[in-house]
Amino acid sequence: METLLAFRRWQRDTLARKCSGLSDEQLPTRLVPPSNLSLLGLVRDMADVELGRIGITLGGLELDYLFGSEV
Repeated sequence: METLLAFRRWQRDTLARKCSGLSDEQLPTRLVPPSNLSLLGLVRDMADVELGRIGITLGGLELDYLFGSEV
């Protein structure tokens, strides 16, 4: 469990560094056209991944995904 939490912390810190200093208008900007990927999209995806993997899978909680859907 410690490894999982350390990796999650590293992922959060990395994404926070990439988003720091950007405006609300810049966060949803596509990174490399024609991709639909943006930093805001990564933040939302990370929230759903954490919710799914930690809250639902490991915690056994019954939760709804915030931004996406179960795959």
